[in-house]
Amino acid sequence: MLDVTDTAPSHPPAPSELAANWRDDAACRGLDTELFFPGQGESIMEAKQICSSCPVRVECADYALDSGQRFGIWGGTTERDRRRERGRRRAACANDLESVA
Repeated sequence: MLDVTDTAPSHPPAPSELAANWRDDAACRGLDTELFFPGQGESIMEAKQICSSCPVRVECADYALDSGQRFGIWGGTTERDRRRERGRRRAACANDLESVA
């Protein structure tokens, strides 16, 4: 008799588990984190190049935006890129609220 508990998970993964799983597929996994947190005047090109081919680039950038990461390269975005995107999102949200009212 086949025991299905050997092949099926006992419960579906929690949303927090699913959200964190993107890191397992990141192109930067195992690399020196200093590469993604350059000092003033240091190049960001190598970090951005790694991010450009990453299969979870969007998830990484979204994580940085959603969690308020202020430093480093996340999903190929810089601090300045994320500041601009947060402004765009706030403006879009305000426009959505105005159109509902």
